[in-house]
This record gives sequence, C-alpha cells and structure tokens, in this order.
Amino acid sequence: MFNKHNIFVPSLCLLLAACSGGDPLSSIADLQPEPTAPTNPGPPPPKPQDNLATSPPSGMTGRIVFLGQVNNEFGSVHMFLTLPDGSNTTSLNTLADPFSYTGPSWGPNGDKLVIASNQLGNAEWDIYTINADGSGVSPIVAGPSSGDFAPSWSPDGSKIVFQSTTDDALGFDIYLYDVDTQAITNLTNAPGDDELPSWSPDGTRVLFQGSTIGGSAVSSGTNLFLISPDGTGLVALTSGVGVQNSAGMFSPDGAQIVYESTVHSPATTDRAQLGDFEIYVMNADGTDPVRLTTGVGTEDVMRFPTWSPDGRHIAFEFHDFTANQLFSVTFIAVMNSDGSNIYLLPDLPVDGIFPRWGP
Repeated sequence: MFNKHNIFVPSLCLLLAACSGGDPLSSIADLQPEPTAPTNPGPPPPKPQDNLATSPPSGMTGRIVFLGQVNNEFGSVHMFLTLPDGSNTTSLNTLADPFSYTGPSWGPNGDKLVIASNQLGNAEWDIYTINADGSGVSPIVAGPSSGDFAPSWSPDGSKIVFQSTTDDALGFDIYLYDVDTQAITNLTNAPGDDELPSWSPDGTRVLFQGSTIGGSAVSSGTNLFLISPDGTGLVALTSGVGVQNSAGMFSPDGAQIVYESTVHSPATTDRAQLGDFEIYVMNADGTDPVRLTTGVGTEDVMRFPTWSPDGRHIAFEFHDFTANQLFSVTFIAVMNSDGSNIYLLPDLPVDGIFPRWGP
C-alpha cells in the first residue's frame, strides 16, 4: 500500500561532468509559460470503474518490469518481471536482498536493464546495469552525488541519461553518460528539478520533466521539455502554471508522447496537491493532447505510463483509494493505446509501481 500524500515521491527517487554547449539555465527560464489556461484536452472518457475489462487486451507481446516493496510498507524496493497479462511473474531479487532497486529501463536488446540502486548504502544511490534475469549487477555511474536516479538507455546503447544532484544538492539535473568514454555531461544545469529523462526512438532528443523555476511543482507547475543529447535545442512541449505534466515517453514510432497530467484538476484544490494524475497522449510536438483515463476525484490515480514495443498498448500504475482515503492499493494496469480495455494485472505478489514495458 502507498500513502496518498506521498504518491508523488516516486518521480524524484522512482519508488520509492562539464556543462555542454549553450546556456540551458537561461533557456529553461525563458521557456517557462505565462500563467494562462492550459489547452482543453476535450471531454473525458468513461470512468475506469465503469469499463474495467475482465480479460487483457489481445495481441500483447514483450515483458513488463515493475517495482514493489517487499516485507512491509517500509521494506526494500525490488524488481519483478511479468508477461503483459500478469502471468509468469518472477522476482529479480531474493526476498533477503537488503538493497533497493528503482527506475528500471530496458537496454536496446532486451537482455539487460539499467537501474538505480543503493548497493553502497541507504544514503547513496548510483546507476547500475543488471541482466534481465536479475544476475550480474554492475556499477557504471558512481560519483560524489548521493542521488543518481531514473536512468534511460539510448536506442543504440551508446549513452545513458539520468537525473542527479551531483551539481545541485537542492535539485536534480539531467546528465548524459557516454558508455564508451565514460564521460558524464550535465545537460540542463538549472535551478529546480529536471527529472525522468527518456529517449526519442531515433536517439536525437531527450524528453524530460522540469519544474517551473521559483516554486514547487504543485504551486507553479511541472512541464515536459525536449533537449538534444549535446545540451542544445531546448523546447517546451507543455505549459500551464499549477499543472503537473510529467513522466513522458515517446511512442515506438516517435509520433506521440504518453504522459501523466493534472491538467483536469486545478492546483487550488486538494486533489492536485494529493496527486490527481491521469494518463494523456499528445503529438510529439506537444499538440492535440487527449485524455485516456478518468478516475473519480482522488479515488483513482493513474501514473507512469509506458508503451508496448509495438505501440499498440500502454501499461501504467493504477492507484485505487476507494477503500481507504489515506492509503491506496496499487495495481499494474494495461490498456489499448486509445484508452480502451483497461485491465488490472491479477495476483501480483506486491503492489506494483513504475512499470516499464520491454521486448
């Protein structure tokens, strides 16, 4: 179970270098939107309670890696692997493993994952690779920072982006690690938090969420940005003060971005403060946002979407607060890419969070 007031925490720790060319600091500041009303994404679809499917969508392929706390609410965070219908679920860690593993991302060949883990102690999080069967944990980024999270492998396997507090103890920046040279570059280097980086399918752009400078995500906003791997070409995809647009991922064909948002829930209400997230999709240039899911107020919260390898389906976190307004029961859900046929994976050994769909 997860505390209702803490369900935004995974965006920071995922449960839970030299500055490149250009001046990302001034660029991000310039890109912060004026306090205008966000784009109207149209009428919401039916409530999930009214259309939860009793069988999984057809034609799903690949595997889903997800996170879950073992032993109790405050236990270690381990990784699990399942087929998209919820069958053949296995743990990638032994229950006795005292370490936590967060932010998994699939390698380009599907045989490895890149993760963040506290192998060196609870206070230090670094970037590791691990075989898809849970063996062979190997460090690749271990520096002076105590907060390296959310790694994402480039499509060609040559680079890894991640968020870190290396240059800013008060906030995260986006960093790029070159696998061959082991060089680390700060891509954003700006006040506020830049988090949850992921790649475009062609490897030419990095998508990430950035908090508006000068306030918290709730009071001033979190929006989605694109940047080139050399730190240039910063572009804002979403706008809205007091709105959280976050956890974006490109579709496999690069045409769309799926993400979570509170655009339907103004920040002046308790719902936004508690994280009333739903799943949206938009064009890769930020146009034509469409809402795919709808909960009932804060009784249901949808987070951290991920595409299937063929782009036909989406998996995400489904938080159900119906039975208890302080704690949620959390499921891994799958649906068609148009938001239909929402199916909760049955009989998972833990409350599942942060799914990542791979080959």
